[in-house]
Amino acid sequence: MKKLNLLLLLVVSIFYTACGGEHHSYNVSSAKENTTLDSQKDTNKSDKPSIENSKDKDISSDKKEESKPAEPINQDENDIIHLDKSYYKIDYSKKYKGAVKVSYTLDGNKVNGGNIEQRPKFFTDTELPKKYATTPNDYNNTGLDRGHLAPDASFDYTKKAQLSTYTMANIVPQYPLVNREVWKDIEVLERYNASQFGTIKITNIVDYKGAKIFTKIPSEEIAKLKEKNNKNYFKNVQHRANYVKNREKERIDLEKKKIYQPVGFTKIMENDSYKFKECYYVPNIPFLKSLKIKDYKIKCPK
Repeated sequence: MKKLNLLLLLVVSIFYTACGGEHHSYNVSSAKENTTLDSQKDTNKSDKPSIENSKDKDISSDKKEESKPAEPINQDENDIIHLDKSYYKIDYSKKYKGAVKVSYTLDGNKVNGGNIEQRPKFFTDTELPKKYATTPNDYNNTGLDRGHLAPDASFDYTKKAQLSTYTMANIVPQYPLVNREVWKDIEVLERYNASQFGTIKITNIVDYKGAKIFTKIPSEEIAKLKEKNNKNYFKNVQHRANYVKNREKERIDLEKKKIYQPVGFTKIMENDSYKFKECYYVPNIPFLKSLKIKDYKIKCPK
């Protein structure tokens, strides 16, 4: 039954995305689509870390650690653009057109404060040269979520801090089950650890080894899903033809930008005073064998 539920979640997620991206993307011309993934936001908020809730979820793990990637691939320093967002720092790759590392320190007295419910709009990062920057619309009709590295719910103690996490420089393509389930629960764990230890140092590493170009769902498939959802969506044959043509242009334009889709994500949590260090690696794949974060715990680098 669990496997069936996971399959249904993925199918529904991709279906919504292909039907215009309302589920987790936005269109600058539509106020309705400017609210991104409300269901994800609500889950993040309800799971804000209290020590009691975190224990109930059994989100910590003493399972035997597996040996998996925990170090970033060797990166040419000339390829990296360093961005200081005040609340966190980003190492951004010109080649991959995405972050390779995002780091920050969480204050346990702040992570449970504020809890701002309203989500800001994603925005293109103006600190990046235009040729390296991604846009919110790049994610439309892709079947993938805009995944935070520095998470909204860890910085929603003020509007300014929360807004800072919506720069596209902090966003990477993540499959729905990764973004909305396992990665989200690991983010809950980082806030729990901040509450436990007072502070927690977080390093997010993005794995691009063997990564492929990020692309959109073929336009004809999107059109068919539109028709399946609403048989009267297209007014006539010409309307449908124009729609397919425009979506195909968007798909080709995105592939020309050569944005790479990560193959996995590592999160390292540290507190030197307590000699605490835990690491997790989550593969960026459509189907995950487990939604328990203990199954993604790895051996940390020395």
